[in-house]
Amino acid sequence: MAGRVLIADATPTNRIVLRVRLLAACYDISQAASAADVMARVAKGGIDVIILASDLPDRPVTALCAALRRSGSAGEPRILVLQNRADPAARLALLGSGADDVMVKPVDDAVLLARMRNLMRARDSERELRLRDGTDRALGLAEAAAPFERPAEIAVLANAGETRLEALCAPLRARPLYRLSNRDPRDVLRDENPSSEVYVVSETVLGGQALSLLAELRARPASRHAGILYIARADQSQGAAAALDLGASDILMEPVDPREFALRLDKQIASERIRQRLRASVRAGLKAALTDPLTGLYNRRYALPHIERMAERAAREDRPFAVMIADLDRFKRINDRHGHQEGDRVLARAAERLSGSLRSADLIARLGGEEFLIAMPDTDAQRAMQAARRLCAAVRTSPDETVPVTISLGVAMGDGSSTVEGILEQSDAALYAAKKGGRNRAMLYDDRMVLSRIASPVRQAQLPLFAAGGT
Repeated sequence: MAGRVLIADATPTNRIVLRVRLLAACYDISQAASAADVMARVAKGGIDVIILASDLPDRPVTALCAALRRSGSAGEPRILVLQNRADPAARLALLGSGADDVMVKPVDDAVLLARMRNLMRARDSERELRLRDGTDRALGLAEAAAPFERPAEIAVLANAGETRLEALCAPLRARPLYRLSNRDPRDVLRDENPSSEVYVVSETVLGGQALSLLAELRARPASRHAGILYIARADQSQGAAAALDLGASDILMEPVDPREFALRLDKQIASERIRQRLRASVRAGLKAALTDPLTGLYNRRYALPHIERMAERAAREDRPFAVMIADLDRFKRINDRHGHQEGDRVLARAAERLSGSLRSADLIARLGGEEFLIAMPDTDAQRAMQAARRLCAAVRTSPDETVPVTISLGVAMGDGSSTVEGILEQSDAALYAAKKGGRNRAMLYDDRMVLSRIASPVRQAQLPLFAAGGT
């Protein structure tokens, strides 16, 4: 769904102009006229990005940024400050106080919208970490975050003998928590086990090669999760927008102040550590007690508390989410004709295809038998059904495969009033309708469907059990 943006400016005309520009990209816009309004609105939750004017009347914007970063309820929103005129000292102060970016008016529309998309992606990573950490705490699996101790590996991409970035890099080489190295771009692309956490890519140094190199870094498994700090030429605003959309984590425009370069690197290192924690949290969550040994997916003991937290967040922030129950069609027939060993292979292959067709923020678990549970945060009904049809197509076997396999899905929408029990009953009813309607399809629950969930006589730890249909 579209992100939620808070525009804060004391001048109504400025708010209206910016609102019109962002509405064209389908953002959900709210407005504030003062710093007090910002703090009150953010405290209610649900804000993804805050766009601050640099001259709010009741509080210096640097103090407001610092207050937003200190506030536990406001830790997630990204902060973009718009300056009326270029002021390098104020820019550094804003970045140091917690702003994610500072742009000077008039702002190019393409760069603004690209930066908004970039900030939304960064917010998603941090929010998913918070959600998964909360689920781990609820299950008693949380571990203390590792302190920021080991040196950060930073690769400055430049051809041999290149020295134009040395003025930026030299002050950082003496820092004990930095380990900068100049790397030939070709060597980086050949490296299958890179240790670099942040890459620095400069248009001035690499010319037309810079954007294509950025795209390659994001596309390759070995480097796709790293931070990428992109330095764009001052006269190439379209190139800056393209870099953000190709996956640059942050961007600087020439000429670059060495102090801002250091600040941006600090932010990228901190962000990369957050992303590493997210990936480590996912791996640590795959514990024997909470995973299905056959498919490697979470089991219901992990999935149901996670959906409960998703419902709680929906209640706080008024965000929809989708829950699906997926069931392999005529699975009993597969076991009878081809044996249980082949049935296990079919289940594992289906799990892999389902997982590969979902976003990183989505949850997939095996309920038992041939049933899977899928939960998609921040997803409306239209996108949920698009995803469900994509999942059907992903599982459906090609004609040349030995065992024909299809899947049916029941989709139900959750909101702030949803209970885990209720939304699972609805998705189960929709699954029954999909089976009855011919299988190999997805159905969205509506009130005309009869709740078809079969109550099991067995209940463990208050977790609902579902009858394995074998259909």
